[in-house]
Amino acid sequence: KDPVKMRVTLLSRAKRPYVPLFIWNVLRPSFSFQFPSLLPSFNTYPATQGSASVESVKGSSFMLFSPTNAPNAGHSHWANIKHHKAKKDLEKAKTFGRIASLIKTAVKIGGPDLSQNSLLAQHIETAKKMGFPKEKITAALDSGSGKDDNCERIIYEGRGPDKVILMVIVDTDNKNRSNQFVRNAFTKNGGTIGAPGSASFMFSKEGVLHFADPFEGSQEKLFDAMLEGGDDIKSFEFIGDDQIEVIVEPSALASVKQNLHAQGLVKCTKAEIVFKPQSEITLDDPTAWKKFYNILIELDDVVDVVHNATWEEDEE
Repeated sequence: KDPVKMRVTLLSRAKRPYVPLFIWNVLRPSFSFQFPSLLPSFNTYPATQGSASVESVKGSSFMLFSPTNAPNAGHSHWANIKHHKAKKDLEKAKTFGRIASLIKTAVKIGGPDLSQNSLLAQHIETAKKMGFPKEKITAALDSGSGKDDNCERIIYEGRGPDKVILMVIVDTDNKNRSNQFVRNAFTKNGGTIGAPGSASFMFSKEGVLHFADPFEGSQEKLFDAMLEGGDDIKSFEFIGDDQIEVIVEPSALASVKQNLHAQGLVKCTKAEIVFKPQSEITLDDPTAWKKFYNILIELDDVVDVVHNATWEEDEE
């Protein structure tokens, strides 16, 4: 039998094999002779960026790819797209959880009235710009004002990969669901959940307030204002070009903010309660820890993951 005809027959029986164009150029004369009725049915699809030029034959089951326009390997184009998209989605998820927490805190400090609570108005405006769902904003407002009685805060304490100490902060309306998700994440990724207090002693809880500077950098005026702010102020300083940071007792966050408002610090740009590690662990290779952290932060009810790990970021 004609070997060329046999080869074309085998190709047509295969499950849509891809034939390089230089091979097709060799086979095409014999193909034209053996199957002249198929020649009018050639369709050529123009190549697009990142794809191959394709010649297909109606009635056949194979496609022809030009080696000059062959698609890139998956690791060089599509995999990069997926990598960057996953990274952006993760950053978005982290930000959404953070914004929800800030909205709740702002409501507790200054109430739900936007006209009287500029910090809350600022957080909601930021949330809308970032595409934060409207129902999520409503849920955060209800939770902060106490309307959502079913929502509660749970803090899971434990250790992660490389002996990193961490706390997972969760706001949930279904304790059993959150408990299952968080425990599964720990169990399947090298973490261990400890008893209450097993990790929290490693972190100090502080209230943080940021204000726009109305004193034009005057240390004397700032000091006088802090004296009137109350005994719960731990420290204060100018940061950046036009900001003042005030560290306070967590329970006095609202009262100190109100006292300082009366002293001219009227534009509050940040008000939140944070956990700061008393000591840190430096990781040479944070790969395992980052994977664990990403899994936790992506869980639906997780607001924040506080930890004592630090590492040097790779330059991109």
